[in-house]
Amino acid sequence: MKKGPLRFTFIFLGKTKKSYLTDAIDDFKKRLGHYVAVSVKTIKEKSFSTKVPIKKVMDEEAKQILAHVSPQDYVVTLDSRGKQYSSEKLAVLLEEWQGQGKHQVTVIIGGSNGLAQTVLDRSHLVLSLSKMTFTHDMARFIILEQFYRAFTILGRTGYHK
Repeated sequence: MKKGPLRFTFIFLGKTKKSYLTDAIDDFKKRLGHYVAVSVKTIKEKSFSTKVPIKKVMDEEAKQILAHVSPQDYVVTLDSRGKQYSSEKLAVLLEEWQGQGKHQVTVIIGGSNGLAQTVLDRSHLVLSLSKMTFTHDMARFIILEQFYRAFTILGRTGYHK
């Protein structure tokens, strides 16, 4: 499968804290880049205290996140209440997106408080990686790896066994 017009932007709330995960994220960003254009935007998390309601902090973060989303973007958010797909089904979805002429897929991963409802409402697909809980840093690595895996499934490269 050759690199096509599909582009992926990953929006992460807060910096990745562990260097080994930063390395893994960078590795899979590079690998995914063989199939599609990839960019990562890291948005600074808002600090909060007991004096500021979490909802207000999340709403402020949502404004920052949505400022990086264009009206034509196909938005995928990660949330524990989202749909779960196998790697093979994710590959089928990617193929469908390309067939439907989607050009920009924006994947959003929130911070420790999750995502505000306004961000989830903007989503075309709310995705859950697992019934298990992962750190947000791990979720970043996992989603990049899974999109890479999906493209290798479509390209029949042998990575997915």
